[in-house]
Amino acid sequence: MQQYRFRTHRGLNIVLFSVTIALILWVDALFYFTIHLAEELSAYTSVNSIDSLSVTQFDIWGSRLPEINRDLSIVCGLAWPLTPIFRAANFLPGLGKSIGQVPVLLQFSANLAEAGHLLYTDLSPMMAMTHAEMLTEDYLHQIYSILSDAQPALASAAEILADAKAIRSEIDTAQLPEEIAHPIRLFDERYDEIQQGLQILMVIPDLLGTVEQPRAYLVLAQNHDELRATGGFISGIGVAEFAAGDLLRLTMQDSYALDDYSKPYPPPPEPISRFMLAGLWLPRDANWSPDFPTAARAVQDLYAISTDQVTHGVIAVDQEAVKVLLRHLGPLELDAFPEAVTAENVDYMMQQAWADSPDAALSQEWWQHRKDFMPQLGAAIAENLLALRDVEKLLNIGSDALESLKAGHILIYVNQPEIQHALAKVGLDHGVHPGDGDFLYLIDSNLGFNKTDVVVQRQVTYLVDFSNPAMISAMLIAKYTHTIQQDAACIHIADYGSGAYADMQTRCYWDYWRAYIAPDTAVFETNSTPVSAEWLLSEEDWVGEVSSATGEGNAQTLAGFFVLPTAQSQDIVAQLVLNPRLLQRQTDGQLVYQLKVQKQAGLTDLPFVLQISPPVGYQTSGLGPDWTQDSESGFWVWSGKIIAPQVFYVTFEPVVAEP
Repeated sequence: MQQYRFRTHRGLNIVLFSVTIALILWVDALFYFTIHLAEELSAYTSVNSIDSLSVTQFDIWGSRLPEINRDLSIVCGLAWPLTPIFRAANFLPGLGKSIGQVPVLLQFSANLAEAGHLLYTDLSPMMAMTHAEMLTEDYLHQIYSILSDAQPALASAAEILADAKAIRSEIDTAQLPEEIAHPIRLFDERYDEIQQGLQILMVIPDLLGTVEQPRAYLVLAQNHDELRATGGFISGIGVAEFAAGDLLRLTMQDSYALDDYSKPYPPPPEPISRFMLAGLWLPRDANWSPDFPTAARAVQDLYAISTDQVTHGVIAVDQEAVKVLLRHLGPLELDAFPEAVTAENVDYMMQQAWADSPDAALSQEWWQHRKDFMPQLGAAIAENLLALRDVEKLLNIGSDALESLKAGHILIYVNQPEIQHALAKVGLDHGVHPGDGDFLYLIDSNLGFNKTDVVVQRQVTYLVDFSNPAMISAMLIAKYTHTIQQDAACIHIADYGSGAYADMQTRCYWDYWRAYIAPDTAVFETNSTPVSAEWLLSEEDWVGEVSSATGEGNAQTLAGFFVLPTAQSQDIVAQLVLNPRLLQRQTDGQLVYQLKVQKQAGLTDLPFVLQISPPVGYQTSGLGPDWTQDSESGFWVWSGKIIAPQVFYVTFEPVVAEP
């Protein structure tokens, strides 16, 4: 019995010794890899902010990711047994709540490192291409192949980031040091953008087609001198066909050339029928909806009726987008034109090409060739762009093209729902999205057979009175000014006059306007603008009624019509009552108002004034330097130009009485 006890005691000693040795080795390994990981992370975060990340910095980050990813995985595994201890630390004062989050922080970091490692490994060959000053001739094929091969990694990275997002919900950044909390908040801000970017990268190979199945996209040339809902009258329509990264063909023709009256076109939208007496909805009038996905599907359908050709998406550009490309690619020599085309003279060249003299205008030959400049310029731009190998110039073009896309001078729609969802998430689909707050989107459609939008100035003023939060009154004022001082008779007819482009601008302005506002806004009163029968093609008086309906995106739509003679102004006024829900009460007693303002595509900018009157007993808080306070009324005013969709946030806090 005593011998048994001795053996048992010795056995326990051996076990305890083994456990002690294992514990020492475990602590040593945890200590080693933790220190090594800290060193790696210190070097990792020593590079500049991601906001100014260069290709070199991308390589520095990427080269460290394998070690960081490995060490994080090891530390997570070694630290797992300590999870109960870390959780218990939450109850300790001081740093307890920070220490208690160590396990979830490690797992969160491990997910990010793994996703980053996957993306760097598969996309670094594409980034490496930007190291060279000049690209190889087949660089588009290389990019296509890299993205095709990277599909599994992109999908895995998206899934891992989604897991990281779920883990993130367990982290309380308020209890963490700022150097740790800041990157986590940056992840919060960028998560949707990163995920949507990954979704787009995953479908680019499919968008560019294959040799066996090319992809065809409609290309619309929109003239913002004759404004329509998505940017301008569709002056030209073409097709760009891609296969495995190659542009197989690019065609462009006069939009009128597609009209085939033997085909079963549907009736047009009611305003086009009423004011322009059109009986058919033709491809050149397809962009009636300000929701570009809706308009793009309409133009695809009407184009298919004309040509029997199915397309996979739509790309629309206006003159401003052409100027952006010419700033990088010009001057361009065109065979049929004596002067090189630049960003500075392209408007003049387009107008001269329309009709360089009254004597040349209005003949059958003039009609057939008045838009010859457009396809020649388009072909020259495409040829020079595809031949470009300068990396810096290509990156600059891409950056400026993105700004044009944000501003609505380039519009993109593709048939794949995943892409459209991704574009909508990052605000690049140019759809009508009122959101949860207040909303304002003014749309003009020129129904006057002319090019007068370039000489008509607009300004929108929005006055919101929160003095009684239960009854929030607002006033919308849209002011139009015709800057041409020359008198012109308001004759509503499809007449080219002398044929000179300038003659198409010295006309009255026939405008069908729509104001998209928040869905539950009550319309109290609108001003009426009657139009005499002598100014209308229909020869019937327009009583000036303003209609109200539910429009795209479930927004409420006000719509009306007016005629603006030269050298005159016209105001549209709507008295509104906003739903009290638009003034959100926070837990700290603050009230928050949010307004989203969209600018119509095609306009270079929209002069806008927002005037806010605080609720009684409240004052504004945290307004930026762009706001000023009116000394007499006490109203707060923002005045500037809307370039791209803009969201205004206004916070009101209770006024604290002085003791």
